[in-house]
Amino acid sequence: MVIALTASAGASCGPAPTGFVTRQGSRLLVAGGPFRAAGTNLYSLMYSSPAQIDRALGAAADTHLGVVRSWAFLDVVNPNDAGHGVFFQSYDADLRRPVVNLGPSGMAHLDAVVAGAKAHGLRLVLTLTNNWGDFGGMDKYVDWLNRAQGVPQHHRSFYTDSTIRTWFKTYVRTVLERVNPQTGIAYRDDPTIFAWELANEPRCPDCADTDGDGRPGPGQVTAWADDMSRFIRSIDPHHLISVGDEGFDCTRRTPEYPYSCAEGVDNEALSALPEVDLVSAHLYSDVEHGYWFGADATATQISDGTTWVEHHADRADRLGKAMLLGEYGRSCYEQGAGRTCVERTDAYDQWQTEVEAEGVDVALSWQFNASVDGAADPDPWEAYTAFCPADALCPALRAHADRMD
Repeated sequence: MVIALTASAGASCGPAPTGFVTRQGSRLLVAGGPFRAAGTNLYSLMYSSPAQIDRALGAAADTHLGVVRSWAFLDVVNPNDAGHGVFFQSYDADLRRPVVNLGPSGMAHLDAVVAGAKAHGLRLVLTLTNNWGDFGGMDKYVDWLNRAQGVPQHHRSFYTDSTIRTWFKTYVRTVLERVNPQTGIAYRDDPTIFAWELANEPRCPDCADTDGDGRPGPGQVTAWADDMSRFIRSIDPHHLISVGDEGFDCTRRTPEYPYSCAEGVDNEALSALPEVDLVSAHLYSDVEHGYWFGADATATQISDGTTWVEHHADRADRLGKAMLLGEYGRSCYEQGAGRTCVERTDAYDQWQTEVEAEGVDVALSWQFNASVDGAADPDPWEAYTAFCPADALCPALRAHADRMD
């Protein structure tokens, strides 16, 4: 069955964004005035139904959130492998390369996301690929190259192989130049889009050890980001560009994980690239993320998280760039409609206070959604309107959004 992918306008619709968000040094501007916003991640919009898109974006707008970050990729080998019946790229064995799905089971879904955000008065960060295997991403390109050439490849090949680079650029160009039939506007000309993000959490732990210290060198990821950001800028002069990295630091080289340069990523070098507008950082502080800051005490993790925000805000000021805290989150395993998630709320309160104090331009929680099917077993990484107002995070997000705006 073919579903008509037209975003419907709900009661929470706001005025469509007018004008591109631009950067002047470390300040973001829109229509001549300053731009700051709180927002959230809604990665699954690209395969959601029109009603789900409308409900999720409506909840964000009702909470006064201004920016939503979502995936603009969904890669498979065979169309029959597509979960939810949606895919944006698949491998063509005859052509021995990936092809873009421009039909109703493909890019029409992304069209609906952009049109829905426009209808609700929201702006979008659109992420173009993924370090992780969820929904395709970098290792899917590596898989496609294995099939095309029959030669074993590695994760680092995404950053270094010229064929993969060409495939990725072809996809990026297709997205940027696509005219959205629901809005009549090419993606590169649509101010609904706040920024392009090169990748979600790029890492290269198998990149070459260029420093001889036993750790992966960050040079290959930096060179890739430089090339890709210049490529995007050559097609799209309007939108902001972010790398999408977690903010890992190679300048200190301390044993603490985020500062150890263990993932082959150097936020300082990435942020300084000439076509990159936004210093990117993510923030997690719990056991599922390996206790980034080395101690398992909740208070210490939260406190070190505020230092992490301060560190990257200072970097943005020093480099004359704006800052995007693209993800911040803490899990909640309290089940049922009465869950309160006290530790998460405490963390958010402190981190959001630091975001406001440090002048972070845009900060996006992971993640706030409209509702959950089967509310007795929600995703512990999401906050839901279904649990408001018992979950104190709901009014905290709205108050933070109002202070940021």
